[in-house]
Amino acid sequence: MKKKALKTQINLMFGMIVIIILLCSMVSRLISVTNSAVKVAEDTSRQNSKIAMYGISAWLEEKISIVETISTKVSTNKELDKEELTIYLSEQLKAKPDIESLVFYTSAGESIHVPGENPNNSAEDVVQSEWYQGAMSNNGIYLSDAYVSSKTGDLTIAVAHKVNQYETNEFMGMFSMEVALNDIYYFILDLSKLDDDGSNLVILDRHENILIHPNKDFISTDEKKISAREINPAVKEVLAAKEGDVIKFDMANGTRVYASTITVQGTELKILSNYPSSNVTNVIMAEVFTSIITIILSLLVFYVAVNILIKIYISPLDDVVESLNEINEGNLKISTAHISRPNSEIDTLVTALDILSTTIISYITEISAILKSFSNGNFKATPKQSYVGDFGRIKESLIDIATSLRELIYNTQSSTGNVLEAANQIASSAQELADLTISQVDLINQFRNDTVVVAESVIGIIGEIDKTYEVINDMTKKAVDSKEIGNKLVIAMQEISISIKEITGVIGSIENVATQTNLLALNASIEAARVGDQGKGFAVVANEIRELSINTTQTVKDIYKRIEKNLESLGKGEKMVELTTIALDDILESSIGIRDFSKALSSNAMDQKESLHTIISSVDLLRGELSKNSGISEENVSVSEELAAQADNLKGQVDKFEI
Repeated sequence: MKKKALKTQINLMFGMIVIIILLCSMVSRLISVTNSAVKVAEDTSRQNSKIAMYGISAWLEEKISIVETISTKVSTNKELDKEELTIYLSEQLKAKPDIESLVFYTSAGESIHVPGENPNNSAEDVVQSEWYQGAMSNNGIYLSDAYVSSKTGDLTIAVAHKVNQYETNEFMGMFSMEVALNDIYYFILDLSKLDDDGSNLVILDRHENILIHPNKDFISTDEKKISAREINPAVKEVLAAKEGDVIKFDMANGTRVYASTITVQGTELKILSNYPSSNVTNVIMAEVFTSIITIILSLLVFYVAVNILIKIYISPLDDVVESLNEINEGNLKISTAHISRPNSEIDTLVTALDILSTTIISYITEISAILKSFSNGNFKATPKQSYVGDFGRIKESLIDIATSLRELIYNTQSSTGNVLEAANQIASSAQELADLTISQVDLINQFRNDTVVVAESVIGIIGEIDKTYEVINDMTKKAVDSKEIGNKLVIAMQEISISIKEITGVIGSIENVATQTNLLALNASIEAARVGDQGKGFAVVANEIRELSINTTQTVKDIYKRIEKNLESLGKGEKMVELTTIALDDILESSIGIRDFSKALSSNAMDQKESLHTIISSVDLLRGELSKNSGISEENVSVSEELAAQADNLKGQVDKFEI
C-alpha cells in the first residue's frame, strides 16, 4: 500500500486534533448552553407567573381595600346613613372606571346604590346567588366565580363582604362590588407580548375553569364552562405539581412548553405560565450554527497556517526526497543549490546529501574501472580509495573477487588439460558402450524369437488340452446320466420283485381255492354215489369239477416254479445293476477327477500363455530401451568428441587471462 506524504500526514493528524478539540469544545458549549437555556426557560416561566400574580394581587387588593373600607365605614355606624353611603359609592365609581357597580344589600332586602345604577336582580335572586351564599359563609372577602355581566356583557367577578354591626355583631347587610376582568385580560395579554418569546399566561378559577386565556375561544362563559383538563388532559401533571416546579408537557396545539403554576395570594385563582420549548431549541440550534461556523473558520485558519509551515519546513524535505529518488533511479549527479535551508537540521541533511552523491560517484568510477579491467582479462587491478563505513565491505568484496577469480583461472588453466584428456577417455568409453549395446540388442532379438516359438507351442498344447477337457466333461455328463438311469433301473426291478411277490400271494389264494374245490368235488362224488342213479349226473359234474381243480392246482404249481425262476433271475439282475451302478460311480468319480485335472491343467497353461506374452512384451520393451541406449551411446560419442573440442578451445581462452 502506498504511504501518504509527510505534509498530508501532518495535515490529517493536526486537522483531526483540531477537529477533536473544536468538537469537544462545541459539545461542552452545547451542554452548557442547553442547561442555561433550560434554566432560562424555567426561570422565565416562574418569573412570568410571579409577575402576573403580583399584578393581579395588586389589582385585587385595590378593589378589596375599597370593599373593606366601605364595609368598615358601614359597620361602625349604629344606624345606616343611606344618603351618605350613596354619595360615597358614587365617588368611588367615578374614581375607578373599571368598577361596574357598588351595591349594599341590607338585611331587610333593600339595595343601596348610585342613582341610575339600579341592579337588575331582585333581592330574592341576590340572596340565592353563588357569591352571596359564599360571602355569608365567609367572614372575610369573598371572590365569586366569573360570570358575564348582563349590563356590559363583559366577564365579571363579584367582590363581596358580609357586614356586621361593629358593637353588636348584628348582620347589617352584604356589600357587593362587580368588577370587569377586561383590565386583567389586557394586563395578561400585554405581559405575554412583552418579551415576544411566545410565552403566555392562563388564569384558572378554583374549579380549574379558564377565566383568562390569550385565545378568547377558550374563555369560559355563563353558558359554557371550559375546563383546562378538557382542553388538554396533559395539564393535570402541571396542576398536580408543587407550585414553582416546572413541568415540560405538550399543549393542545402540539406546542411543547415549560409550565409552572402559582396561586394568587388571598384567592383560589391559579396562574398557569407557559414558556415554549422551541425557544430552547432555537438557542441550541443557534449555538450549533455558531459552533459550525467557528469550526469552519478555525479549519480554514489552520489549513492556511499549516500550509505556510509546510512550505517553509516540509518543502525542502520534498526536494531532498526528489534528489534521493534521482539517486535511486541511477542519476548520481544531482544539484542541491535550489534546496532552501531554513534550519540547521535541513542544512545538515542537504550537506549530507551532497557528500553522499560525491562519494558514491567516486566509488562507482573506481569500481567501473576495476570491472572494465576484469572484462579485458586483467585481474591485477584493485581499489585504491579509502571506502568509509559500510562501503568498506565493497572494497573488501572487490579484492576478494579479484583474488578468487585469479585462483579460479589458475585452477581452470590447470584443469583444462585434465578435462581434455578425460573428454577423450569418455569418447572412447562411449564408443565401446555403443558397440556393447548393439550386441545386447542382437541377443535380445534372438531371445525374443525363441520365446515366441515356445509361446506358439504352448498355445497349441493349450488348444489340445481344451479339446480333451471338453471330451472328458462330456463323458462325465454321460456317466452322470448313466448313473441316474441305473438308479432308476434298480428302483424298477425292486418294484417288479414286489409285484411278483404280490402275484405269488394271489396264486396261493387260487391254490387254496382249488384245493377246497377238489375237496368239495370229492364230497359231492361221495354224496352222488350214495344217492345212486339219481346222483349220476351230479357225480359227473363233481368229477369234472374235481379234475378242473386238480388241473388248476397243477397249473398254479407250474406258475410258482416259473415265478421262482423269475425272482431268482430278477435277484441276479438286481445284483448286476448294483455292480453296474458301483462301476458307474467309480467311472463318474474318475471322470470328475480327470475333468478337474484337465481344467487345472488348462488354467495353468493359460497362465503360462499370459506369462509368455508378458515376457515377449518385456523383451520388446527391453529391446526398445536398448535401442534408445544405443542411440544415446552414439550421441554420447558425439558429445564426448564435442566436449574434447570445447575443452581444447577453453584451454586456449583461459591462457589469455593475466593473473
